[in-house]
Amino acid sequence: SDRELVNKIVEAILPKLDNSTLPITEFPVGLESHVKQVVGLIEKQAGNFCIVGIWGMGGSGKTTVAKAVYNEIHRRFDCTSFIENIREVCEQDTRGHMHLQQQLLSDVLKTKEKIHSIALGTTRIQKVVSGKKALVVLDDVTDFQQIKVLCGNNKCFGSGSVLIVTTRDVHILKLLKVVSVYKMEEMHKNESLELFSWHAFRKASPKGGFSELSRSVAAYCGGLPLALEVLGSYLFDRTKQEWTSV
Repeated sequence: SDRELVNKIVEAILPKLDNSTLPITEFPVGLESHVKQVVGLIEKQAGNFCIVGIWGMGGSGKTTVAKAVYNEIHRRFDCTSFIENIREVCEQDTRGHMHLQQQLLSDVLKTKEKIHSIALGTTRIQKVVSGKKALVVLDDVTDFQQIKVLCGNNKCFGSGSVLIVTTRDVHILKLLKVVSVYKMEEMHKNESLELFSWHAFRKASPKGGFSELSRSVAAYCGGLPLALEVLGSYLFDRTKQEWTSV
């Protein structure tokens, strides 16, 4: 019917017009299964306020997964905000908490916001998101206080809202009483080799003569996506002698 056809056209074209998606990794090896599992945790709590923690060591791909999940579900919400590199912002700037509050408010209101104290920022955020179905992602949280100043009063969020927190410290998720925690495991051997190969050779498997060396490097990286990406990019278009030396 025309109705079905129009719906299909809209579904196909809308993502192409949407400029609110976040850039993710160029080579998303193994990403789809992580996204499916995290979205599954969210959908189990549909209709309620849902907090999901993504926990793992540095370089394990937490931010990439959080961005991909955001891209997958952000159109379902009245307002959205993805606050990236929280640890870095707070370490580099004494006014870091206020900058993060301003970013969240600007994302939600679609205008530049200025605040003059953390307490005022917290109150303003609560008023702005009150009753709204919101999606908020807090990336690389290292201190429970960072969550408190941004999303301290969970009760102000509307039903169906989702808060996603990525962290290296599982204790923060316990303090937040997060029930749904997704642990980022190291990549399997085959996935590690494929991701490394994409960065080192720009294809899914090692080129001739580099197979054993590639397996050694991939094993050395211990299944950490960031290590595989950095070493793979560094070794791109280098000789075997250079590989061995590195």
